[in-house]
This record gives sequence, C-alpha cells and structure tokens, in this order.
Amino acid sequence: MSDLFQLARLYPLQVWPLPNGRPQVIGRPHPDLGPPDIDLSPDILVSRRHATITVSDQHYSLADLGSRHGTTVQGQPLLKGQIAKRSGRTAMRLGQSIVQIAPCHHIFVEHGNVAIEIGMAPEYGLAQYRSGGRIISQIAVTNTGKQLSGPASLSIEVEDVLHSVVEIPETLPENTTVIGCRLLEVNEQSLAKQVERSSKRITASVDGLRLPDNHRSIEILAFNEWSFRREARTSLASFTVPNDARIADICVATQTLRYQGRGSPAADLAAIYQVLSERYHLAYVPDPPYSSSGGQKIRLPESALDIESARGAGTCLDLALIVAAALEHLGHQPLVCVIRDQTTRHAIVGVWKNRGPRIEPLITNKHRLLNEALFIDPTGTTTNPDKQMTTAESRALVDRVMMSHRFEFAVDITAARNDGVQPVAAR
Repeated sequence: MSDLFQLARLYPLQVWPLPNGRPQVIGRPHPDLGPPDIDLSPDILVSRRHATITVSDQHYSLADLGSRHGTTVQGQPLLKGQIAKRSGRTAMRLGQSIVQIAPCHHIFVEHGNVAIEIGMAPEYGLAQYRSGGRIISQIAVTNTGKQLSGPASLSIEVEDVLHSVVEIPETLPENTTVIGCRLLEVNEQSLAKQVERSSKRITASVDGLRLPDNHRSIEILAFNEWSFRREARTSLASFTVPNDARIADICVATQTLRYQGRGSPAADLAAIYQVLSERYHLAYVPDPPYSSSGGQKIRLPESALDIESARGAGTCLDLALIVAAALEHLGHQPLVCVIRDQTTRHAIVGVWKNRGPRIEPLITNKHRLLNEALFIDPTGTTTNPDKQMTTAESRALVDRVMMSHRFEFAVDITAARNDGVQPVAAR
C-alpha cells in the first residue's frame, strides 16, 4: 500500500512520507540510539525521543513519549501516554517546530517565512470535473515568522489543465489562513481530449517568483476513466449518459415492448433487457486496453453500441451504465451496483421499485436495496454462450450473487444528479 500521509515541518520546510503500519519516532539524534525516523534538528526544544506517529487504515495515531517541552495537537496539549487519533490535516507543535500532517498528495512550498500547503487532488479527470470535484480543495498559508506576512499572489499551473491565481491575504505571525478554491477555472476541453492517463507537472509561483517544483505532478485521467478511489465512487454517474442518440434508440424500441404494468420500473427494466438481448448482437468483452490498476476505462454508448449494424460490446460495467442511462431517459430512478468476489469486481444494474426523493447518492445498505429495488445482470443480454440469460434467469442470478458476493456500494443515479453529478458530454 502506498503512503497515505506525510509530515511537514513548516520552517525550515522539510517533508517526510509516513509509511503505513510502522511507528515513526519524531525527535533528534541520540548518542546511543542513533537518529530518529523524523529528525527535527536543530530545534533543541525537541526531545531526542519526543513523540511517535503511526499510520493505519486511513488514520494515524500520535503519542508523546514524555518529552520535556511537550507536544500540542490542534492547540491542545498531548499528555504522556495519551493517544490522539486523527485523519486528514492536523497541526502540531513540538518544541519550537510547527508541524503539519496532511494527505500525501498535498503539496508544500516555502516562500520566506510563509509555508503554503496546496490541497491538490491525488488525481483528476473529466468525470471528477462533471461531478463537481475540485482539483484543489483548499490552500493553507502559515506564517512561521514573527512579523505580519502578505498580501501576495499565488499562481498555480497544471500543464494544459489549470492556470489560476489565488490572492493570499495578510497572515498574523504563527497563524494559518485557509483559502477555499471553489472558483478555480479548469480547462474542461483539455480533460475531454485526454485519451490516456498521464502525469502533469505542477508549478507554483508567488508574486512572479517561481518556487522550486521538486518534480511535483498530478495524475490526469483519461476522459472515459472511472477511478477506483472511494471518493470517486459517485462519479460513476457521470458515465450514465441518458441523452445519447443510441440510448434514445433503445428507449424508442423499449416503448413498443412494454409489458403489463405499462411504464412501471419493473416493466421498463424487463423491456430494456429484451431490446438489448434481441435487437443488438452484444458481446461481453474484457476491460478496454490500458485500463490502469487504479481505474477502469468506460466504453460510452458511442463506443459500445452501433445502431446501423445493431452490434455492440462491453464489460459488465459498460452494459450496466447503458441500461441505467435508458432507465433514466424513461424517467425512472436507476442504480448501478458494484459487488466483488475474492479477485474481481462485477457490476449489476437496477431500479427503485417506487419513485421518491433521492438524496443519498452512495448506497451501502445491501438489505435496503434487496427490499426496495429490482436488479438484473446486464451481461445476460450478450450472445456469449456462458453469459446469455433470460430476464428471469438474470434476476435469479442477481439474487444469488448479492448474497454470496461482497457488496461494495451502489450509486443512485437520480440522487447523484441532485448532488450535482452531470453526464460527460459526447466527444
């Protein structure tokens, strides 16, 4: 597992990655025990074995080892033997050293007595943009000096993706000013043209003076790449594109096949399944080439379906998103659900039985879904002999795998729309 957090001494600026599961001693070199993992020399008010920090399961624990001059966490004294458990950003003081613990993808730069923490996203792409995600969450400016600092202009640039100037206000000595970054302008066209995942260089300057870059970069995702990161789960709804012409074609055919219970969620789910099974010659295929271990490329309808030849191909996720898009086009409230066995993820698609207000984009209660929604396995619409199923067989299979496989989550497409997640535009 890669490092989740980092520790930064803000003046003079120095950064240490924090490995998972291995306690890190903070202090100064000891004549018998040697140097600590994190050496805050030459601060003589830091004890030789001052404190420890241990990262585990997206959190970290802080403990003072009986230091002479003490440790404060978020301004509160940490007593010997006391353990403080935290996640996200945490400010500490050990001796005279101001220390910041932050996610490993945040960037620290130094300008005189001012330390700047840029809350850069670990990765970013078109789906994150269409989901309202921010490439920079916030900027924290800490004045480590004894005099008032600022104001100043901070310029941040990500090659072809972002070029923004943030005004830094005056900051009192030994204080931190946090600046929100909701209005930064991201180049959506550049994200839409990104065919493959790549690292983009990040540069920063203050009042025109470029700061040392130390090879900083951010991963920019392919335009059709869904990230496996937990915080990106609801962005799956951005790949559900109900207004695509191919989805409209499916819906026209669906309206001629509606069963008894005209227009009901169950009737339309069954009709969409039948249209895909009988009208299209679909093939179940593996993930698209160049999908990374951290994400999966999605075949959007324009790549997965061809109306003229009535052929198509896709993974379980591609096909689930197509069914969800058709359900949304017909005015229903679809769900895309991800389950997994020991080695692989699998996507199924469903719809709420009854309409209602949808305010929870991410559903983690499997039993609620089993009681209130209907699901099918979309791979049953393909012509692969080992996959092909009737609607009834597909529903029965889903009932079994929902109980036998590990349920990860479901994305409520309607709730995601209400939360600001918009479909990606056709290229």
